[in-house]
Amino acid sequence: MTKSAATCSKKRKKTMSEKVLFVDDEPNVLDGIRRQLRKKIPVETALGPVEGLRAINKNGPFAVIVSDIRMPLIDGIKFLTRVREIAPESVRMVLTGNADTDNAIKAVNSGHVFRFMTKPCPTEVLIEVVQAGIEQHRLIRSEKEVLEQTLKGSIRVLTEIISMLDPEAFGRASRIKRYAVEIAVDMGMNDLWKIETAAMLSQIGFAILPGLSIENLYNKADLSPAEKDLLARHPEVAFNLLRHIPRMEDVAAIIRDQDAPPEALSGSHENPDQPDGARMAAIILKTVSDFDLYAAKEKNPENALERLAANPERYDSRVIESLEKITARREKYETREVGVGGLEAGMIIREEVRTMNGLLLIAKGQEVGYVTIERLKNYARSDQGVQEPIHVHAPVLMI
Repeated sequence: MTKSAATCSKKRKKTMSEKVLFVDDEPNVLDGIRRQLRKKIPVETALGPVEGLRAINKNGPFAVIVSDIRMPLIDGIKFLTRVREIAPESVRMVLTGNADTDNAIKAVNSGHVFRFMTKPCPTEVLIEVVQAGIEQHRLIRSEKEVLEQTLKGSIRVLTEIISMLDPEAFGRASRIKRYAVEIAVDMGMNDLWKIETAAMLSQIGFAILPGLSIENLYNKADLSPAEKDLLARHPEVAFNLLRHIPRMEDVAAIIRDQDAPPEALSGSHENPDQPDGARMAAIILKTVSDFDLYAAKEKNPENALERLAANPERYDSRVIESLEKITARREKYETREVGVGGLEAGMIIREEVRTMNGLLLIAKGQEVGYVTIERLKNYARSDQGVQEPIHVHAPVLMI
């Protein structure tokens, strides 16, 4: 692709993402706006608030949404308040012939309006204000991207710390994450990153609780009262560590609520404000965590599934059904023995990986990624070495 072609492609993408929607109940007003902004700003119009909401769902996202105040069925303030809920990144403005202080205050407070314009609005003023809204939208998007990158970096650091401090906990988290994400996809859930992150960080509480290890959890038939108390605390410990990180509030709540009683996760008065998706994510996390524990203790995934199904008051039947399908698909992995140099992303560690002197590096069940491979290569080059061959499950068909 030539430089000029690449530049045109970037401009085209920017233009497509910076559309402006005008909503008014007067066709003549919309016709006039189209004439004013023709060839200057990508504009779509909607006749009334109902058509406006339909346009947002069908043709969005819009960088800027401009609405009249007095319209039938739904007034402009209620419309923009709804827009704020379904399209929070769109910059909201008012263009009205019925300007008064009360309406202006309501629009700003309820709809978080960026600009308030009155009819008739001169073309040059309308263009200037709408372009200011587009710039505001770019700023919002830019800040969001920076925050997302910061968040991803923080999560990466946290998971790498877990992998070094407690390989068993990291291996368990890796297994739980695979199951939880696949169940969420199978059930058509949104915000997959939240359940993926919650699953990956769900074991962080173990890393800082003295006297409790994943190995004890798996290998001991009965935990002591002190160990049971520590085990019960680990979700709350993780919640307190994560809840102050921006945009991690829902993730922290999912981890905290994984051991909540079922009635607290079913929309009862005890937890009325938590979104349905977060409640279901907590249920999924609890189900796959217990499945992983039962499968390890009983050495049989089928027995673990039966144990879950025998407790319908604790586990959601839809989640168990989805988990059954996913475990069946695991048969599409084949066992291999490879050296460190033969590891590939997507493989799953079948048996523990240790240094030549027995230090645990990678727990059973952990999915191989770039960091895992680089870490093992570094150990292989060091005096400690790595015990080879490494036993893995390699995907025959990636799912």
